[in-house]
Amino acid sequence: MGEDAPRSTYQPWDPGEAPHLRLASTREVANPETHPTQTLRYEPPEVSEMLDRISRENQETATLREIEIGADPNNPETGSDFMVLHEIGRGGVGVVSAAEQVSLGRSVALKQLRTDRDTTTARTLLIEEAKVQARLVHPVIPPVHLIGQGHDGRPVLVMQLVRGECWSDRLIKDAKKLDSGHESTLLEHLEILIRICEAIAYSHGQGVIHRDIKPGNVMLGRYGEVYLVDWGLAEHIDSTGKVLTRGFTGTPAYAAPEMIEREGVLTTKTDIYLLGSVLCEILTGYPPHKGDSIKEVFVNISKGPTITFPSWVPAPLAALCRRAIDSEPSLRYDSAEALIAAIREYIEHHQSIGMLDRVREHVIRLDQLVKEGAEVEVIDDLGQTCRVMLEALRVDMPESEEINLLHRRCSILMINRMIEANNPGAARIMLESIKPGPDTDELRTKITALTARLLSKPTHMATNVQLMLTEQLVEARRRIADLEKKAKDNTDQAD
Repeated sequence: MGEDAPRSTYQPWDPGEAPHLRLASTREVANPETHPTQTLRYEPPEVSEMLDRISRENQETATLREIEIGADPNNPETGSDFMVLHEIGRGGVGVVSAAEQVSLGRSVALKQLRTDRDTTTARTLLIEEAKVQARLVHPVIPPVHLIGQGHDGRPVLVMQLVRGECWSDRLIKDAKKLDSGHESTLLEHLEILIRICEAIAYSHGQGVIHRDIKPGNVMLGRYGEVYLVDWGLAEHIDSTGKVLTRGFTGTPAYAAPEMIEREGVLTTKTDIYLLGSVLCEILTGYPPHKGDSIKEVFVNISKGPTITFPSWVPAPLAALCRRAIDSEPSLRYDSAEALIAAIREYIEHHQSIGMLDRVREHVIRLDQLVKEGAEVEVIDDLGQTCRVMLEALRVDMPESEEINLLHRRCSILMINRMIEANNPGAARIMLESIKPGPDTDELRTKITALTARLLSKPTHMATNVQLMLTEQLVEARRRIADLEKKAKDNTDQAD
């Protein structure tokens, strides 16, 4: 899909223009304007009138099978297949209840409109939510069993009953561990995020964007289940991969800049931003946009996020998050799959990244010890430790330029140490392990001069033997390298 031209400024909606902002969340909110973490739906008057007209037309032709719903599970009413057990959650538009489906003996969730929010538009939107979610068959998306209507004509959405804990509550419980950089806790939440990314990748493949991804819309089961719920704001993208909007629909604290534009153009990149906002909350404890009111949050969104990450957050993970929530959609990850790959790469290399942080400090310390003329044993021990760690890192992260530079820097420090210790053989062997350059030419000259000086003394028989063995070892390594290159060339030609 094509990219829009970069936007230099945003013209967000001013919430003050809407006298009554309508909420569509799982929690009752007393004052919408002070809760930017709640889902918000606002359309300007002309859009509302158009939706009402379309909704009335659709409602006239819509035929839903009537569902009998009973209120007393101990006294089932005749013909009532669904018995309401208790209310699960109530929001600004809908109410969700746990119920028992008598015919199948299973627990389900019933979603209905609140009686005081029952409008033609609201009914149409709930029916559309059911249709969208029913088409999405994925382990992380709760299945829709059926859509019907009660005796009062209000639509009833019957879904899988999701039992467990809200992800936002889990994040609150784990806040102290995350603040201290507890590795296993961080990885646990990154794995949850990956599961959500997988569901979003699937929905994008089906031409649907979610628009309201946040921890408050994720449920965690006791057996490791992860569910992305509340698809009430989901939209189908058009043939160009876009959704044109007027007004604001979403959760302000997590929203992408294009969501608050007067004539916003949403794409799958909008969901990528929301996923990045969730990652931001995992790493910092807060979504990217703050404010004492929705209006203030909108202003901050238009300015672009300025995230300060805690000191424990590794630089690659912080960079990953910043890219996901870049204000310019074209600079974000191209897809949910690309974001998954980036998180996976971090997880796979997190131990190496931690080791890199440590070895970086070790090399700096080694440099200081050499300059200060510290004891030989201390320098040798630290130098060998650095080289062993760097060799392991080169295997795990061969493309890292920083690791190669640190390896070269450490090797040169150790070679100089060996020259000072009159050990040209060990210095020569280590010199062969790094790529030639101006600095290695200088070291080679020093080693040659030291060798000549030592050989000029008849008492250095051991030095003669050492240098002879060194030359043999260097030559053997060269032959092995040549044979490996020839074998690789032959294999490439055969392919």
